[in-house]
Amino acid sequence: MSTSLPSCENIPPRRGFWARHRTKLHAVGYLLALAVAKPLWPYVLAGLPLVMIGIIIRTWALGYLTKDAALCQSGPYQYTRNPLYLGSLFILAGTCVAANNFYLSVVALLAAIWVYVFTVRSEENVLSGLFGEDYVQYCRRVPRLLPRCRAARPACPAEFSWDMARNSNASELAGWVLLLFLLLAAKGVVGPHLHWWPYQAPVDLTYGIWYAGFGSF
Repeated sequence: MSTSLPSCENIPPRRGFWARHRTKLHAVGYLLALAVAKPLWPYVLAGLPLVMIGIIIRTWALGYLTKDAALCQSGPYQYTRNPLYLGSLFILAGTCVAANNFYLSVVALLAAIWVYVFTVRSEENVLSGLFGEDYVQYCRRVPRLLPRCRAARPACPAEFSWDMARNSNASELAGWVLLLFLLLAAKGVVGPHLHWWPYQAPVDLTYGIWYAGFGSF
């Protein structure tokens, strides 16, 4: 009795290293941000709206995501092919602003460019192998990352599903990010006042945007 093996032509390319481990890299980045942050209330309050926009975009996208089962073209996928990454970049930007560390922001920007270039390339290879010409046509209608103003009409419209968003751990990510912000806010209070949380750096790493009176926080 012989067992036939699936044709290699029907197996999509395997996702690359950065695509498989980007979640762990995010966690490392957020811990680093907390460690080197020198938060002040103006920066925490300025960064929070960016983070909330990122969480909303990601939750919206996850409500349509059927991972590798169907080509997502509805909701935010009508404006950008990678709404999850766009949301993550908003979260990253908000975290860097709240952390108030210029060098952290530079490193985060370079790391985001590096990781997402390789991640998006890997994802596109996988989706091309799965959906073929349908994906090629979709790429022609919708930009890779920066959203377009006019929505591209999906070939097969779908509806947003809270169940799909929950199953994709949308609330879990939101909870962890908001916890990070609470810790940044706590560090902004505890660091300069009680001095038991490492707060002062030998070199000024902040953005240098100081307002009268905020130096006392």
